Amino acid sequence: DEWLMAAINGVRKEDNVHGGGLSKNLGERLGRYVGWLAYPGVCAVRFEKLVGPRGGGNEAEQFAEIKRIAAFCGLRLSDEQVLAAGERAFSPRSVTFRKGQIGDWQNHFEEKHKQAFKTVAGQLLIELGYAESEDW
Repeated sequence: DEWLMAAINGVRKEDNVHGGGLSKNLGERLGRYVGWLAYPGVCAVRFEKLVGPRGGGNEAEQFAEIKRIAAFCGLRLSDEQVLAAGERAFSPRSVTFRKGQIGDWQNHFEEKHKQAFKTVAGQLLIELGYAESEDW
């Protein structure tokens, strides 16, 4: 619970037991990158489209997303290559992989976590298209 709230709200310098500086709240951390979405040289990738069926998404969206990423990078991939990339996109062997399930946050957030998230990043979720309002 403490780790989750710290990830949402940030940590004041005097409370950071790991000796680091001030950790910004989630809205401040993510908000720094929202402007990148408007740049033509940026290819924004959504987890929900990339994760595919093993992560709760669907194969057609995953296929299209991988094709879009490849095209952005100037690559022409065969359908077989796209499918192979999709299979490798979901890997518990990756050092950054935790669970990879769309919507799994709902299994961990209590009402207090939702309220904290809405306070610091609710508008950001709306801007990014993950929510239509703060009624979630």
